[in-house]
Amino acid sequence: MAIANKPAQFFAMTCLNPPFRPLPLVLVPFLLVFTDPSLGARLGDQNSDELVDRVCRGSDDYYFCVSTLNSDHRTPNADLVGLAQISVDVTTKDLTSTYNYIEVLLKKTTDPRMKRDLGQCSGFYDTARNATLDASKAVARKDFAEVVTDAQLVGAAVGDCQDVFRAENPPLASPLKEQNQNAIDLATIVNSAANLLRGSH
Repeated sequence: MAIANKPAQFFAMTCLNPPFRPLPLVLVPFLLVFTDPSLGARLGDQNSDELVDRVCRGSDDYYFCVSTLNSDHRTPNADLVGLAQISVDVTTKDLTSTYNYIEVLLKKTTDPRMKRDLGQCSGFYDTARNATLDASKAVARKDFAEVVTDAQLVGAAVGDCQDVFRAENPPLASPLKEQNQNAIDLATIVNSAANLLRGSH
């Protein structure tokens, strides 16, 4: 998420021209860190397309993000909290699908090293999936800082899965390269939505 180029001016504008629902001063540092200067308009007043655009501009892959969020039937009527929940749900579904795929590969492979690496990835994906389940609960209780932490945990766990195939020479070709990238991109959508919410509450 972009940081305001002129924090002092932003702070002055915020104090002199507060939004419809003034925020406690203790939240000003969060606004400076997690929002850009254009967040003067209340997020609740934006339509779903504008909210999707704002969330996706904070993700790693804008077009993947837009496609992902718009593929869910709930998106047209979702507010920012709703988009956060959608992103968590989609990520959980994706992680579960990959976890199940890993289990299939484990049953098929006869190569000891590949079996070992896939076994490690199974554990990493289980960790990531549990993190999104925690994130879903955190969205419900509006603990968006926890959602950010959970999204970062997903990215780290999936990154660890990708790294195990490169841990020894010669490196193995990862059979999960595409799945890992998708999971990491999804985690950045969750992270972006949660950061916006963290900066507006």
